[in-house]
This record gives sequence, C-alpha cells and structure tokens, in this order.
Amino acid sequence: DSVFTDKAATVKGLLPGLVQLRAKVPLRLLGKWVNHKKHGRQFKVETWEPWAKAVEDVEVFLQHCVGGFTDAIVSKRLTERYGLEIYDALTNKPTEVLAQSFEGLAPESVQGAVEGWQRMLSARDLSSLLNENFTPSDHQSILAKFGLDASSIIRTDPYRLMEIRGFSFSKVDALATVTMGLSVNDP
Repeated sequence: DSVFTDKAATVKGLLPGLVQLRAKVPLRLLGKWVNHKKHGRQFKVETWEPWAKAVEDVEVFLQHCVGGFTDAIVSKRLTERYGLEIYDALTNKPTEVLAQSFEGLAPESVQGAVEGWQRMLSARDLSSLLNENFTPSDHQSILAKFGLDASSIIRTDPYRLMEIRGFSFSKVDALATVTMGLSVNDP
C-alpha cells in the first residue's frame, strides 16, 4: 500500500482502456512490487482505477483518458452536475446520466461520453481477467468479438475464446485452468 505523489517509481504493466496517459493524470494503480533482475524494484500493475481528490482531477482524467470526453465542455458539464461522484454515476447509473439534460451539450455528446466510459471499463476489466499470455492485440480481438460484455462472457465460459481466429486451445485452456482455477475435468 505504498502511495507515490510527486515521486518517481518504475511501473510495469498495461493500462488498457485509457485513450492516452500523460503527466498529472491521477490514477490508482493496483498490483504488487517485484524485483526485476536487470532493472531492480518495480511495481507490476495488475489493474487500475480512476482516482481524484478534486473535481479538477476528474476533468483532467476524463478529458485525457476516456474516449467521448475529448471535448472539455463534456467533462466540465458532467463534473459540474456530479462532482467527485461522476465515476460512480457513469459506472453504476449510466441511464440516469443519459436522462439528464446538460446546458450546452447535445444528448449525442452525453451518449458518446457514457459509451466511452463503458468501453474503457470493459477493456480494463478484460485485462484484469486475462493473463500475461494475451497481448494487447488479443484484447482488441476479444473486445471486437464480444463487445462490452467480454469479461462476463469469458468468466462464464472462457472456451468461447476459441471462436476467435488465432486463439489456440492450449492458450485458452491455460487461462481457464491456471488463471481462472477451473478444473481440468470441468465440462
């Protein structure tokens, strides 16, 4: 549970779902410290989540990391309404957000923002589920095939990955048995 603010640390891992990442974007990285033979102590990212201590942090995160929020006015209007609760609203109450009217925003802009948020969460959740044998290209193929429900589909039946060209039985079986803990005798 180390906290780094304004300090440098070597971080290893993917941050799927983010459109881009730049300095001063607040994130909470979850993972573990490992020792790399060549590079020393590193933090290995297992997943991430948005983090903010002020509304300005939320606006920076939404504008720079989430597709659909690239227009500053979209993040500004949504954070004016929801403040620091915007992450919860977008995650748990997207229908409520879509039902609101926001000054200066077309409903299509709000729809695009909510969809961008959902795509980001879907990519992040999928990455947390998959093991290191799956490349970013694999992630894209899975999301293209199964959409926003990719993680729940894979959790229910990881062998559905065999529907995607290029996914071998051994790779999918390793995910199912080693990473997800399914018995080799499961149907």
